[in-house]
Amino acid sequence: MPARFALRTALVSSVFVSLAFAAGCPANKAQFIEMSYPNSISDPAPSDAILTMYASSAPALIAAYRQPQLAGECLRALVVRDQQSAGGCLPQLWKHGACLDGGMSWRECVRDQAKPWLLSTAGTCPVFAVGACKALEGRDVVRMARSLLDFGQAVYHKELARQGQAQGQSTVLDRLEQERATIRKVMSNVADILAHEWSPEPEQETPPALARQQRRLKPVFAAKTRYSYRRPAYPVLALSGGAANGAFMAGFIHALLTLREAAIDHCGAKTPSAARGAPAHHHYRSLAKLVEHEYRFGGAAGTSVGSLVAMILDLYFARPPQTLPNALREVFRECLVAAQRAGVTTKGIDSTSRPVQACALAMLQKELTTNNEYDLLCVEPGDITGLMSNRVNMLRFTPLMRNIVQPFVRRYYSLLSQNDFITSVMAVDLQQNTLVGVDERICHSMKAKAPDCMATGILASISEPIFVNPVKRLYLGLAREGQPGAWLDGGLHSGTPVLRALGLAGDGVPVLAINTHRAEGIPAHAPDHAFDVLFSTLGTMVDKTRAWEIALGELRNEERHRKFRFLTRLLRSGDKTLGKRLGPMPWRWQRKSRWSSRRKDEEVLKQKLKQKPARRPKRRRFNSQVAAVFVPATIEPKHLFASGYTFDPMVMKALFANGQRALLDQRRKLLPWLGWDELDRLEASSCQDRCCQGYRRAIEELAKGFLAAKDIYMRFGNVAVLRNHRAARRKLLERKLRHCY
Repeated sequence: MPARFALRTALVSSVFVSLAFAAGCPANKAQFIEMSYPNSISDPAPSDAILTMYASSAPALIAAYRQPQLAGECLRALVVRDQQSAGGCLPQLWKHGACLDGGMSWRECVRDQAKPWLLSTAGTCPVFAVGACKALEGRDVVRMARSLLDFGQAVYHKELARQGQAQGQSTVLDRLEQERATIRKVMSNVADILAHEWSPEPEQETPPALARQQRRLKPVFAAKTRYSYRRPAYPVLALSGGAANGAFMAGFIHALLTLREAAIDHCGAKTPSAARGAPAHHHYRSLAKLVEHEYRFGGAAGTSVGSLVAMILDLYFARPPQTLPNALREVFRECLVAAQRAGVTTKGIDSTSRPVQACALAMLQKELTTNNEYDLLCVEPGDITGLMSNRVNMLRFTPLMRNIVQPFVRRYYSLLSQNDFITSVMAVDLQQNTLVGVDERICHSMKAKAPDCMATGILASISEPIFVNPVKRLYLGLAREGQPGAWLDGGLHSGTPVLRALGLAGDGVPVLAINTHRAEGIPAHAPDHAFDVLFSTLGTMVDKTRAWEIALGELRNEERHRKFRFLTRLLRSGDKTLGKRLGPMPWRWQRKSRWSSRRKDEEVLKQKLKQKPARRPKRRRFNSQVAAVFVPATIEPKHLFASGYTFDPMVMKALFANGQRALLDQRRKLLPWLGWDELDRLEASSCQDRCCQGYRRAIEELAKGFLAAKDIYMRFGNVAVLRNHRAARRKLLERKLRHCY
């Protein structure tokens, strides 16, 4: 029997056995009548206006600003101005949505309705002449204009959908006037999120990349203020859910970061080749420094097990002080010792000079390959008939939270909060039917409750319905005591959170979506019973939302880029002051005359005819800002996947090894797409120095590790061996899986 149905068959068998001996169990007819016309009559649950408004409109305001703290102060200034002025700032935002509802195109509405208040310097609420908004510069001006327009559109259309499409614009606008305080609350919450962005302290050594940007760009205020910090534009990850199948995702990321560590370890004396022709890298005297400061990820949006992987990556990309305190160094030593006891080695990583990264990579492999069900879960007392009466869950994640997540967050919180890697975990509230992202920056504003805020968000993101009890309270910054609800796995609405990752990434910044399942799903046999139909339906829905969101993310990204270009031209041509704040026009956007372009083409053609350069082999690379990685459909054996909450170390180690293999197969395509070109050049046959040899040796070690793991798990392709293994696993769980008390 396939592994996909092992847990389901056991569950359904126990259901039928329990129901057979349960006294007074209603028949199908009586049960259908009771479900259709229950005796108890209760009013619908009240709507949480703040939560629903936040879930539908806040993502439009959370953008990848180069000066996020200054952008947060700008939003706060607009809220204050709206409270103080008679007309306020908010009506001009949602009137943009009303204009679109009137049948006009987006560009027409911007020209006719939004252009006056975007370019004005006087009046009720001139946006870029209010408070901290006057200090915005560069592309942040355009990002703020686009975010405000999208926010106004989202607010108006949410209320229009709530009231009904037949309602007139005046009715919707009057209702929005009544909800003005709620909209201010949402904008203030987003301002708090942006205001708690990490920035290096004045006395802390600034990374070379940040120092170069600070020298090139004029600071807004004094050099020692936090507003002089410019956030670098690093790629962003979108990590899908999948329980134990997350081992594939962990193996893919582990192999990628292992190659990064190999370059840092062996290339301390090598000069970057880009330094000879590209001034962007002239300040890096070694390739190791270039890789350490430039080849990074800027954040991750995670669902379910993706939130656990994002938590560990948050530690990996921490920026610790040059000299670690003895207490913290002892913590990392214990981390590596615990990994070695579990059979995980840190081969190829310098644990002496980079203990933080060595610990994070060891934990990434240990937590995603060695844990069993009894290490993460406990079982509710009683039998399964309780699910039909007074209980909504079978299991709890008490061991996972008590032994892994909470100690991790509390032990390393000082490092998690002091870096420029942003995590956002997805959760769904069943009571309000909303999807939200728990941004770690809002947790930093809670000080003493910050570790609990991050841990609770992860717990909500990994809680699958029926299996685990919903989380009753989530910290979003909207209420001091948390937001009540029934919070569950964000994969119910967002299997691979590409849209949230695009919000964390800047314009043109790559987003790498790593999935834990095959692109077309896994074929299954015809369902045998109702529970089989239920679980198969749930799995199919989640699998398809992954592909839909990735495709929607690509379309959304193209739309954002078109809006950005149009607003840039509009603001530059409409106001000379704003034009100066925007900086020079990118050369790709500059309009050239037909004669000049024709003359340039003729000169280029003459040069090509004179010299025939050597033909270079074509390189394959991703052709979109959003790139998706799936589990290969050719993976062997075919039943190599985990269903439900099955955590079998054999399966997870095999998936981890296949994830590493997938990275090795795609590295020549992936690294240039990420902008990590120097790592790709290290594989050139002409390079024979210590740096290139050490890097190629790391690739060979990863390939050997995959082959060694393959020799072990391929034995389970034999049906008899697999049957004996599952029998042993059942006996192990009967002995070690505990009840929750």
